[in-house]
Amino acid sequence: MNCLNCGHKLSEKFCSYCGQKADVKRLDWKSLSEEILHFFTHIEKSFFRTAWLLTIRPGMVIHEYLDGKRKKYHKPIGFLLIWITIFTLLFHFADKLSPIKETTNGSVFSDAANYIINKYRSIVELIILPFLAINAWLIVAKPKLNYVEVLAAFFYFSSLLFMLLTLQLVFALIARVNFHTASFDIIIVSIYSIWLIYAGVSFYKKYEIKYLALRIFISLFTGIAIYFGIAHLLGILVRIWHL
Repeated sequence: MNCLNCGHKLSEKFCSYCGQKADVKRLDWKSLSEEILHFFTHIEKSFFRTAWLLTIRPGMVIHEYLDGKRKKYHKPIGFLLIWITIFTLLFHFADKLSPIKETTNGSVFSDAANYIINKYRSIVELIILPFLAINAWLIVAKPKLNYVEVLAAFFYFSSLLFMLLTLQLVFALIARVNFHTASFDIIIVSIYSIWLIYAGVSFYKKYEIKYLALRIFISLFTGIAIYFGIAHLLGILVRIWHL
């Protein structure tokens, strides 16, 4: 019997060449429901495990992923994109149901940054993320880690931010409160900053970096400056483009 996908001879339940199952059923309603069930059980096994362990043991998750133990964790880029999608869909849903619409002065951000973040937060975060990774790599991780390894860690770090933002929106929907306020921004920024320090220490301490705590605090403050600076610049550029 040959594999229907690549044509190689089969000797096991899976093709040793391309990995496809030996038993490929004809498409029908039963096979479709099995595919849907497999998708959600796969998400449950890797996605939610990664979310939970990343929250409580971020250093372990990133270490194991970088060291090659990658099967049990959701890949960092895909993990971030899923959380971005969840947040974006929920944000538009919450925005339509919110009794109070967005304001331009109820935020810790500048007017330009507030404008771009409210409209295109997911895109803004993705644009800024590589710059934050460069900042942390130069201040903390170099030469113990290469830039791509730090970038992978920051995909996980940013995922936690979108997890917090999603929980914030869920709370706002349940409590029926306005989430376009400085208070909400400060709460999320504070919680995420505290977690980021914890995650940074638990991740970098393995590499015996000198003055680790000081380096992490410096990278955090410079990272905040980079984030607000780029967001402000993007807000100005988008407003000019719309004129």
